[in-house]
Amino acid sequence: MPTHDPPKTPGSIALFGRDHVDYGRYDTVCLNRGTTACTISVGADPKAASRKTRGGADSLNEDALYACDLGDQLLVAVADAHFGRESSHWLIAEISRLTPDIPREPQELQRRLRSIQPSHEALVSASTLLVAVYQRSRQHGFGFSLGDSSLAIVAPEGARVVNLRSPHFLSPATKGGLDWDQADPFVFFAGPGSLLLAFSDGINECHYRSPRSSVAESHLHQLFREVGPRPELYARRLTELALAGVDGNPGGEDNICLAVSQS
Repeated sequence: MPTHDPPKTPGSIALFGRDHVDYGRYDTVCLNRGTTACTISVGADPKAASRKTRGGADSLNEDALYACDLGDQLLVAVADAHFGRESSHWLIAEISRLTPDIPREPQELQRRLRSIQPSHEALVSASTLLVAVYQRSRQHGFGFSLGDSSLAIVAPEGARVVNLRSPHFLSPATKGGLDWDQADPFVFFAGPGSLLLAFSDGINECHYRSPRSSVAESHLHQLFREVGPRPELYARRLTELALAGVDGNPGGEDNICLAVSQS
């Protein structure tokens, strides 16, 4: 499947769906000599039912992500907006601004998230948000999650999602819409030789609103068995799988953003 490939960057990248609206294609960026790989796509089906929840012709791709890989420390953030791209794009831009260095403790990450101020630039749309920090030397990570984006660990023994998915979203332009008390905290450990995956529901609901006929933990594990802990190859193959669909079911019916990183 043809792709666009921006230049490789050394440590961090913010990707915004507004810049990635060619159906059936995806873009790939690698960080820190390939230890992290990110992809983003509008999806494969311009007539998918997910179009009904988007904010119009200027919001074909409402996903956004930020990744910062500094060697021992990693931060990934994924946001998936509804009814307009502004909320996800605003949140990811703010997180990239607020994390020139990566927090070492959950309290510090929470403090920075709570410092995000409401903004009318985000209009009235709402967004999921998943933010995770991982320290490779300790094999330990933590994060906060609102909505249905996911953080998964994939290893030789299997795959598992470590955060809770919830019905709570952030609305940066709405009074009270930045309710961080609704965020679900999580902690996790990842053994050597595994991969960390952060993704929007364009992966596990690539058949729109049909998780049982979309990419599941079993597919994540099988792909790992095929390609091993190679972030760029894994990210490309997983994105292509979600765009095509699994087990004979439709795919590519929602926006996709994905970050894959070595543990």
